[in-house]
Amino acid sequence: MKREKTSLYYSFIKKFVILIIIPFLIIVSFFYTSVNRINDQNSKILSEKVYSQTIFSLEQKLDVAQELALSLNTNQRLVTFLNREYRQTVDLEFYETVIYNNVIASTGSSSSNTLKILYENESIPQGYGIFYRIKEMLCVKQISDFYNDKTKQELWLDGNSLTNIPPYIQFNPFNSYCYFKKIEVRNKTLGLIIVSVPKTTLFDSDNRFYASNSLYNSSDTSIITYNYTDDALDDNTIASITSLGESSQTIGNSVVNLHRNQKYPFDIVTVTPGNSNNKLFLFILLTILFLFTIAITIFIKFIKNIIRDISYCLDAMNESITNNFETTLTVKRHDEISKITDKINYLLNEIKLLIGKAVRQQLVAKEAQLIALQHQINPHFLYNTMEIFSSRMEIQGLYNESAGMAAFCRMLRYNINSETMLTSFREEFNQIQDYILIQKLKKIEIFLCLDIEADLLDELIIKFILQPFIENSVKYRHKDIPLHIKISVTEAEGVIGVSISDNGLGISTRQLTRLNTMFTSNCDNISHSDKSIGLFNINKRLVLFYGQKSSLTAKSDQHSTTFSFEINPSTKIELLPTEND
Repeated sequence: MKREKTSLYYSFIKKFVILIIIPFLIIVSFFYTSVNRINDQNSKILSEKVYSQTIFSLEQKLDVAQELALSLNTNQRLVTFLNREYRQTVDLEFYETVIYNNVIASTGSSSSNTLKILYENESIPQGYGIFYRIKEMLCVKQISDFYNDKTKQELWLDGNSLTNIPPYIQFNPFNSYCYFKKIEVRNKTLGLIIVSVPKTTLFDSDNRFYASNSLYNSSDTSIITYNYTDDALDDNTIASITSLGESSQTIGNSVVNLHRNQKYPFDIVTVTPGNSNNKLFLFILLTILFLFTIAITIFIKFIKNIIRDISYCLDAMNESITNNFETTLTVKRHDEISKITDKINYLLNEIKLLIGKAVRQQLVAKEAQLIALQHQINPHFLYNTMEIFSSRMEIQGLYNESAGMAAFCRMLRYNINSETMLTSFREEFNQIQDYILIQKLKKIEIFLCLDIEADLLDELIIKFILQPFIENSVKYRHKDIPLHIKISVTEAEGVIGVSISDNGLGISTRQLTRLNTMFTSNCDNISHSDKSIGLFNINKRLVLFYGQKSSLTAKSDQHSTTFSFEINPSTKIELLPTEND
């Protein structure tokens, strides 16, 4: 029993793990992954929005320098002044007032940008810290290359890359980004406009700037980072950022966007916070798993108690079987197991009753056989003697008497030599015909009608069940008219119906009521004072072997008396073989 309990317990645990725990973990993992993916997507969308706004704001700040250069390049007075021969007596006042004031006005008094105008017209003097001859700046390689490149009209450079600037020129581009714009008129290059934008104007106070000269081979490239997180960016982080493509990437708990623009001498990086709800979600998930574990523990303990009670029921059933079904089960529960226990107790009690019923059936069968044999005196001796008488009668020509004697011998053989209490309708009918043949020796006129289908003749029935009805019909017949007896056997839906009718004296209403009442009663004693195998013996055997529904029913009127009963062969109980007497 312990092995069965253990097997049931571990079988339940195995199925519980496969059908509940594993699917639960898969669902939780899928849910966790999906939430993280959605949060990451939302973080990237937010980062891209911040990135786009940052790029737009930065370009607006740089566009100021480009618009300043454009406004000066389209200033007709300035272009005309730079394109014609300078005449000191005429142009000096114009140079000092109009041209200088226009340049200062274009720059704006509040702007932090610085402006330089380089020109080729050597007749125009240098001055005011703004106007310089371009040949003075062509010693700077980046400026020289750009100015001589006919395909380029504008250029952005990192001021830190501009070296070899003559010291007398008031131009300090360091920590600035410089915008170069050629001054042209009718495909003629007149000079160059340089607008310096301080790097500090491109950042908010909370952002930091990282120069990349030390990180990259290119000397004119730097990185501008807009860090919107609380975490500082070290050199290793910056190095990993530069290896990214131009798309949103997650580094640690931050989302990074890198923008590479060939127009500007720097790369733009925005760093925004990643999914901030991961820790909270993870805490909630761990809490759920903890509560689920507690629930599983309680549930397994509950199941273990159920298995323990089931094992108790099995042990108690074995004990009850050992004690001849006397032990009953007791479980202190108020659920389905208590109902199962009640049903088991009911079944054990029914088994006990059925065993007692089977014992009584054997006793009844034996008693019926003994009562039947009470009609003969030393049946073996009678059987042998009757055979001698039958032979002597046939020698003397008494053929009817000899046939009657042979019929009586067959009846004796039928009762004596049978090894079971079951027989067929065919054998019962032969027994009845032998009985009627003997009664005809008494000059009794008897007519027997058998109404039965051929396939029912071999159906089994309890032995010696029909002949007592014929005996009663003979006993209670009219003395002055022939006796007509009809036996009908029919079948409907697996149930066999048997009726025996005669035209005898009939039964009074009072006696008929008494008979039907006793047929349906549960009286165990089948013996009667006259020691005959009567109707009550037949009725009790029918009830014992086929159930209460097979009890006899009697009907009678002035013209006939009918006894009927039904049997269901499928519910019949096979009898054990009886010993020959």
